[in-house]
Amino acid sequence: RILVIDGDGQRNLSSSFDMPRSEKNFGAAVLAEQDLNGYIQPTKFENIDIIVADVSMGTLDMALFTKISRENIVRSILRPVVERGYYDYILIDTNPNLSLLNFNIVNASNYVLIPAQPASFDLDGLAVVLQFVEGIKPYNPTLQVGGIIINRYDARNRLITEAAMDQLRESYSALLFEQIIRVDSRLQNAQWENRPVLDYAGSARISKEYRALTKEILKRCV
Repeated sequence: RILVIDGDGQRNLSSSFDMPRSEKNFGAAVLAEQDLNGYIQPTKFENIDIIVADVSMGTLDMALFTKISRENIVRSILRPVVERGYYDYILIDTNPNLSLLNFNIVNASNYVLIPAQPASFDLDGLAVVLQFVEGIKPYNPTLQVGGIIINRYDARNRLITEAAMDQLRESYSALLFEQIIRVDSRLQNAQWENRPVLDYAGSARISKEYRALTKEILKRCV
């Protein structure tokens, strides 16, 4: 049983499950500091529930700065869900910024999974992301980096891709998952249809890659 939480105002995760906008969204719960149990919605898929995001979450950081104990809000409102003991896994999708909301999300987590595209700009930002996570460990001593996921690997641009992969292996070999996720047009097609790619094209190469990655994650993040 899985709960997914969309922590990104772009709503990519919510849209992938074809979930409409709702007043009962993650940002509203954070602002109100309310128990997240009241914001959970079922998806079309058995054993997968969701808390959706909203585009208004783009301004959430400004509101969080006025809160007391602002770095612990997500941990506090997530605790009743965890204590309920219903879900085997809770996955939270973050926005792409090193924001106070993301600080909250990571502070409430056991593991962090970091996707990285093998390109120069992503490599530059990876060290900053890891420093960000390290800075949260004093608040959350059990926090671990679960690993780095190579995402959107493009074999067509082999020269740049392999040069970036060599740098990643040299700097972060212990953190890299073996399974990589390659560029695949079926992922974009699935997003256009507002469906998870494993539902849209379950036997496709990219779906097999995600299944293999999931098995790795389950072995490492226990």
